[in-house]
Amino acid sequence: MSQASPPAIYEISPNKGSIEGGTSITIQGLNFGDQQGSVYFDDLPAKTIESWSYTQIVCISPVHESGFSTIRVEDSHQLSGEAFYKYYFQEESLYVGIKNHFQSIQQAIKHAQEGDTITVFPGIYSENLYINKTLLLQSKSGAEATTIVGKEYIVYVSAENSLIQGFTIYASDNSSTGVYVDDSNCRIIENRIGVTAEKTNKIGIDTGYNTLILNNIFSMNNTGIDLDNKSCTIAGNTFFSNTKDIYAKTNTSTICYNTFINNDERIDSYQNVQNTWQSPIPIYYKYKGQGFINYMGNYYNHHDLSDTDLDGITDNNYLLSWTEPEDEFPLTETIDQYSTFLYSLNNSFQINTFDEMQNENSVEFTYGGTRMWSMQTEDDLKQLLSQQIVPLPIDHVAFNVSPHQGSTSGGTEVFISGINFGDTQGNSQILFGDTPVSNYTSWSSTAIVCQTPAHESGWVDVSIKRDGLIQNIQQARYLYKDNMIYVGDSQMFSNIQQAINHAQPFDTVLVKSGKYQENIYIDKPVVLKSESGFASTTLIAEKSDFDVIKVYHENTTIDGFSIAGATGAYAIKVWGDNSIIKNNRCGMSTELKNSYGIYIEYAKNNIIEYNIVSYNKYTGISVNSSYNLISNNTSFNNDTGISIWRAINTIVSNNCRLQPILWKQPLTLKETVKVQWTWPLSIQYFT
Repeated sequence: MSQASPPAIYEISPNKGSIEGGTSITIQGLNFGDQQGSVYFDDLPAKTIESWSYTQIVCISPVHESGFSTIRVEDSHQLSGEAFYKYYFQEESLYVGIKNHFQSIQQAIKHAQEGDTITVFPGIYSENLYINKTLLLQSKSGAEATTIVGKEYIVYVSAENSLIQGFTIYASDNSSTGVYVDDSNCRIIENRIGVTAEKTNKIGIDTGYNTLILNNIFSMNNTGIDLDNKSCTIAGNTFFSNTKDIYAKTNTSTICYNTFINNDERIDSYQNVQNTWQSPIPIYYKYKGQGFINYMGNYYNHHDLSDTDLDGITDNNYLLSWTEPEDEFPLTETIDQYSTFLYSLNNSFQINTFDEMQNENSVEFTYGGTRMWSMQTEDDLKQLLSQQIVPLPIDHVAFNVSPHQGSTSGGTEVFISGINFGDTQGNSQILFGDTPVSNYTSWSSTAIVCQTPAHESGWVDVSIKRDGLIQNIQQARYLYKDNMIYVGDSQMFSNIQQAINHAQPFDTVLVKSGKYQENIYIDKPVVLKSESGFASTTLIAEKSDFDVIKVYHENTTIDGFSIAGATGAYAIKVWGDNSIIKNNRCGMSTELKNSYGIYIEYAKNNIIEYNIVSYNKYTGISVNSSYNLISNNTSFNNDTGISIWRAINTIVSNNCRLQPILWKQPLTLKETVKVQWTWPLSIQYFT
């Protein structure tokens, strides 16, 4: 008689749940048997078993302490099998750096769901973080005890409303960006950005739209904050010994209540840029034991610090660079010498201190940009609001529309969350732009579920109409789009990266003719294509030491661009399988060139065809992986035409003029490659 096979578990879904148990879990595999057996989480049996078959079990998780647990299936004959992947019992936060929890921050990020909190225990974490979902990432013990060390973009944030709090962050190569924010409404709070000359960053924080940068320390960076986007709030920070503290490239941000030490000519901005360099409203503060109400600017240690009336505000304005307005209320001393009471409004319109708001993870309520209110007492703040010195909250407020985009033909079911919608719909209507919703699934005081109406492509405001009056729903906008997303003047997006951020998998981003100055990061399968080809569509690196286009996902297409300006990096770098790079021109002249043209690293089944690579300082096309097709490309005026490293590839009909192809061992022409070329051409072997 043959011996029966033990149960084999192939998949667990979901792979995490509450420590309180009660999560319904589907276990798929083989050899479970037709009669019910048992399911264990470590040594604890499942609370109940809902169904059992030869290939699938549905059970309810038991109460369990937080951390990873091994799921074991035991059939009716007492044969058992364990799951390769563990199940995670989580509390309100996912933990990193302690036994039986995640040991890598990125591992926790990958495991997390939208809105989760990740708490990191003390330690040095050598990794790069990519945050592509809304998360609250915080350290357990603050920046002094918790360090993140990485390269290039150390913490890359591409999800709105995310929080980074309580870390020391620096580059292992001293030439990278500490935190790169690539979406809106993110908060960077209480971090140490750069430490010493050996532990620093090229750029401390590169901002997104409406970024809040609060109570951080910036030291020894080349640039502390690269203010790339509008409507940011920079407050409560200390800057010292940076080559440049703030480099302001856009308007409408508020920069107040900061300390700048050793800052002579270290605050810079583009010409015609204007931001606000003091608090937007008068603030109550205590200085040397006395209370004052006044606007508050920033402390500049080399400024004339005379203070005749002893109120902590200097007698003279501070002159900033270029067209920036003067700071009219510079501080006499560093910000630690002042006591302020900062207030904000959470999503139920209760007034909290700012520290309480952070601890409760409440949502900030904003009017056009991040706002912080400060008064001596809560009653003073209520009085300030009642006098309409700042806008009063409206009757109907929503904080989110999910999903935030859908087809122009309408019919997408959306969930609108907020307050004061009313218990019943009555005569109220939701409007997308000017178009009313006709199909509602549910309506309550805090949530509305409805189907979007048809509308032309583009962003629209979401508003509510009651008794003939229309009121905008704060922070709620919706993007109508189909599979084609257009970039260019008078199009849906003027910025390629912004279009990619909003694209869904397998969308096409079609770029109109023009010159675009940016660095592109692609983390999803999309087609990035110019409408008119590389002759009229040019991409110039905004940051010359970063790749112009970096592909971090499989099944991506790059088609029809002239690409230059990466004098310290690559025109196109691909780290994803099954991608197509075609019809591009990488390098155009001795002035418009790159260090390298196209680079395929650890990626297979890619097609590189019909590209022109020229005038690049080093190599036109570099391949450090196998099973790629490189065909019908033209390479000239590069140091090396095509460079192949430790790989088996097919290289057919490429025209490499006046430059070598470099084969680097192990590789033989006879066994691994088919090559055709036009003379003159030299081939060099490296052993």
